[in-house]
Amino acid sequence: MQTPPPGGISQNRTANDQIRVALADVEPKPWKNGCGVTRELLLWPKDSAWRIRVSVATISTDSPFSTYEGVTRWFTIVDGGGVELRVDGKPHRLPFGSAPFSFEGGADTFCRLLGGTTLALNVMLRTCDGELVETKNASFRQRSDLTCLFYDASGPYSAIGQPVNERSWILLCRQRELVVEPFLVEDLGAKAHRGWWITVGAHP
Repeated sequence: MQTPPPGGISQNRTANDQIRVALADVEPKPWKNGCGVTRELLLWPKDSAWRIRVSVATISTDSPFSTYEGVTRWFTIVDGGGVELRVDGKPHRLPFGSAPFSFEGGADTFCRLLGGTTLALNVMLRTCDGELVETKNASFRQRSDLTCLFYDASGPYSAIGQPVNERSWILLCRQRELVVEPFLVEDLGAKAHRGWWITVGAHP
């Protein structure tokens, strides 16, 4: 796979060639089915034939998910009370703090809120492999075609029931050839922040 440059958003490069995108700087757009809104942080390529898409949805009502045939989806709760996803009739309960969940984008999927407005991180992969893993470690040594970290820059993550905060979330990305030393995030410091690693590579 050709190494993808992050695109589809206004990009800010840090001194060590990381791409940094603040969630609050990205304009929300309606879902494909019109039942919700999302902020697209990463799209490559920037056309209908995209292969990698990273976005954050604000879910405020029960609704069906848009279908994406041939796409592998990763989904996790960033903030709020969480949801139950019913995928092809099978329920999957995903409260705040649950592990990332993977499912096929072409599945018939319905989302039911478990309690209040929820922020959810979505990673979609087409013709490439990848993984979404929660971590509190700001160093990363695995080599992949694209490595990203989505994290809370404000401090320890909020408890269930607190207001959903969209202002503090950051996406950082680095391409494989730039990852010589461990992936370091200066903003994290020594605090316990919540975050997720996203790794993407070609099909074997």
